[in-house]
Amino acid sequence: MTDATAVNSPFLTHTVIDRLIASTPQTDTTGLIRLLAAKIHLLEKDIGLQPTSSTITGRRKLLEVLLVTRLIYCQRLLEDGQLDAAELEATKLVESSKKTARSVDMQDDGKFGDEVRKVHIGALKVLEDVDASLGREGRVKRWKEQRERLELGT
Repeated sequence: MTDATAVNSPFLTHTVIDRLIASTPQTDTTGLIRLLAAKIHLLEKDIGLQPTSSTITGRRKLLEVLLVTRLIYCQRLLEDGQLDAAELEATKLVESSKKTARSVDMQDDGKFGDEVRKVHIGALKVLEDVDASLGREGRVKRWKEQRERLELGT
């Protein structure tokens, strides 16, 4: 069975993926990366299928899980030495976090706003680490400054 077939299988649910992730040794980076990619695929599909009349809380919960899962995915790619893929995913995640932050009143939305901010900071840290590995000191400084501003809440 190919990866695409497995991801589209009706037997591969959030519960199954979560159990597989929990039972996969942390040292099996390749397996975890594949499972995280499958989880991201399912979450994106769920968000796309969710009717516009669904509750804001339900959509935000799905989006929060998606953002956190994508951050873990970026971190695993970085740990596995897949610098190009980690950089690409972290860049997408920074943009998603910015877009989400602009579309939500972060001050009024407490926990969700905090999670979006943490994911944004985490994605900037991944970019910082990728560029440090590649010797791009100017970019490292830029990511670090952005991360520190977010951590201070400015």
